[in-house]
Amino acid sequence: MTSQDTSEIRTIGKPTSPNGASSFHLFLDTPREGVLREVSVVLTIDRMPEDPDPRFWALQISTYALGQPDETNGRGVGGAHIGLSYGRGAERGLSWTGYDERKLAAGKDWVDARLDATLSRELAVADPEDEFRHYRYPWREGEGFRIAVAPTPGRNGWWRGTVTDLSSGEKTVVCDLNAGGDSLGRVMVWSEVFAPCDARSASVIWSDLRGARLDGSIYRPKIVRVNYQPYDAGGCGNTNVEVRPNGAFRQVTNAVRVISQDTELAL
Repeated sequence: MTSQDTSEIRTIGKPTSPNGASSFHLFLDTPREGVLREVSVVLTIDRMPEDPDPRFWALQISTYALGQPDETNGRGVGGAHIGLSYGRGAERGLSWTGYDERKLAAGKDWVDARLDATLSRELAVADPEDEFRHYRYPWREGEGFRIAVAPTPGRNGWWRGTVTDLSSGEKTVVCDLNAGGDSLGRVMVWSEVFAPCDARSASVIWSDLRGARLDGSIYRPKIVRVNYQPYDAGGCGNTNVEVRPNGAFRQVTNAVRVISQDTELAL
């Protein structure tokens, strides 16, 4: 995305993007090609939304097949995201879903490019008509949940999404995705907000970003790069990122933007 034109800043009303959402991201300093075997982050819903408009806060990855020709001009094999969600009627849940980037590059739409997935054995589907399978999950404001992606045991090319309630220690397997490849790269975290730009401020905190490289060594990012959906793509101009103690970051809606587009923040 390009930098936002500061002469035009949307601060009231609904986002005008094609999907009706305003998104903002933190890109981790991982190379585009796959270098990781697993990755995780702690997500805390710091301040709950008050309106019923949906939100989604997620960790996103791309999968890569090392040693095989790149068929998607650097896009990798599959793309997927896992995180907590908030929907109409104040329902709380989570999702682990994705798409075949080769099909997208060939012109397929998002539904046709959706990845094959197992059904969760531990969670109920929130809406049977939802093709992206959002599950019910009773997350709580102010408490941390570790969301993670790692290889599915015994299934090459499949990746398992899990969420761990740090208060209780309970780990839940969401489901497995056939995202292909054997490694992860191009990692980011983001907020996707379907509420008006002037809806009551809400916020989430991302902390303890980490993973494992293919050789088994620990990976921790050194920087994250800030990205906001620009005005001409329908984004709100009053989203902001705040640096928190101990390598954490807070994403806030309906706030004064202090951290500008493309700022690199050290961990």
